[in-house]
Amino acid sequence: MMFTAVPALRWRGLFKEGADIAGIGSDGQKPKRRTRWWVRALRFAAIVLVVAGVAGAFLAWRLSQGPLFLPFLANRIVATITAAVPDVRIDVGLAGIELGDDLNPELVVRDVRLERPNDIVVSINEMRITGRWPRPTANDVPLDGVVLDHVLVSDVGPQTNLPPIDRVILAVRRAIAENGLRFFEIRSFGFGVERPGKARRDIVSDVSVTGSVRDGRSVEAQAIG
Repeated sequence: MMFTAVPALRWRGLFKEGADIAGIGSDGQKPKRRTRWWVRALRFAAIVLVVAGVAGAFLAWRLSQGPLFLPFLANRIVATITAAVPDVRIDVGLAGIELGDDLNPELVVRDVRLERPNDIVVSINEMRITGRWPRPTANDVPLDGVVLDHVLVSDVGPQTNLPPIDRVILAVRRAIAENGLRFFEIRSFGFGVERPGKARRDIVSDVSVTGSVRDGRSVEAQAIG
């Protein structure tokens, strides 16, 4: 009875010619099922993760090869210092980010010039600020140390006003304590007097200063030159 019912159903138009009740078409293939939305979402997420991993690896490799200079970063530094000290003119040539040997971030700033008109001019060839990766819940990057290379200070005022050495030491200690630094280094420090129409007179030249912080309080420094 089952075999005789199929031709009758086809005759009534319920089944097309060449099809059967098992759902197989006339070409002998089953119809394709539609992929569920969560499967497509998982595939897309996997592609995004792979692309992000490749991009992150390339960025890490690039930062380990040398500083990646960013124009907006130099402008941000200039704007921040100008807002803090309006009477000081500052110029920054380049600013970028680099990964150190320990894979911690370093801020690299080159060709820095600070000038207070008719008073003092400070030029720094390169400044490196070493930091550590912050904790997930932290809002700032902890700093480890500062390295200044070829620092030249020029007195351009009408009169030579050398700051007392105790005030200089106190200012350095305060800066170290406020920023939580562990070490600092100044390579080739020089101080001189410049007057219009006269040759520069060097008072201190080619002095290197290194320092470290112990117990977070005491500062030990050594000057060579």
